[in-house]
Order: sequence, then C-alpha cells, then structure tokens
Amino acid sequence: MSSDINDRNMVIFMFVLFYIYLATIRAKLDIMKDWKNIRCNPMYLFLSSFIVSNQKSVSNFNKCVDQMASNAISNNLTRANMTQLNIENKINNMSDKAISDNSNIQTRIDTVNTRNIDISDNVTNIISTHRQNNTQNNTTTDAINTFANRVAEIFDNLKSYLPNIRT
Repeated sequence: MSSDINDRNMVIFMFVLFYIYLATIRAKLDIMKDWKNIRCNPMYLFLSSFIVSNQKSVSNFNKCVDQMASNAISNNLTRANMTQLNIENKINNMSDKAISDNSNIQTRIDTVNTRNIDISDNVTNIISTHRQNNTQNNTTTDAINTFANRVAEIFDNLKSYLPNIRT
C-alpha cells in the first residue's frame, strides 16, 4: 500500500511538473509572439535571457535603456521648451504693457505740457493787462493831479481876484 501511495504521489508530482513546464512554454510562446511590444517592459526586460539568446538579451537591454533615456530627455526638453515659451510670452506681454504704459504716460505728459503752456499764456496775459492797468492808472493819476492843481490854481486866482473886486 505504501508503494501505491508513493506511485500515486510520484504521478501527481510528475503531472504538476509537466503542467508547470507546459505553462512555462505557453508563457514563453505568448511572450515571443508579442515580443516587439513588450520587450522594454521592465517586468520582461531582466527576464529576457530566458526567452531569447543572451547576446540578443544584452542588445535588447541596451536598446531599451537608450530608448528610455532618449524618451526621458525628450520629455524634459519638451517641458523646458514649453517653460521657455511661457517665459517668452510673459516677457512679451510685459514688454507690450510697458510700451502701452509709456504711450499713456507720454500722452499725459503732452496734456500737462499743453496745459502748462495755456496757463503760462494766461499768466502772461494777466501780467500784460496788469501792466497796462498800472500804466493807465499812473496816466489817470497824473491827469487827475494836473486837473487838481489847475483847479487849485483857479481857486487861488479867484481868491486873489475876489478881494480886489470888493474894494
């Protein structure tokens, strides 16, 4: 009986080994069928020497590492270029804003200068009018003083003449 149990266990063990062997062969065939698509998959990259020859495995590993590095560098360069473009756009926007602001400031400076010229002209006109008024005032004052002196002279003459008439 013990021999039957051993035989049975041996048959089951051989069957399990055969099943594992067939499953391994099937997995290898499935991998070989889709090798181009999965050869750089990290899960298969280090196990490729079981599927293909050692020389092809090393060559495949080098190609995959080169491709991954190339993709990583390309992605980083693309991000760097996008960042550079964003910075350039921001600088251009700031430059356009500065030009617009300078134009607005120049317009306001021109307006202030025009108003200053108008105010200066008005002040000049006021000063000129004030000088004319002063000149006219001086002329009028002189005429009034002359008139007052003549009236005083007439009254002085009348005073000196009137006493002569009474006598």
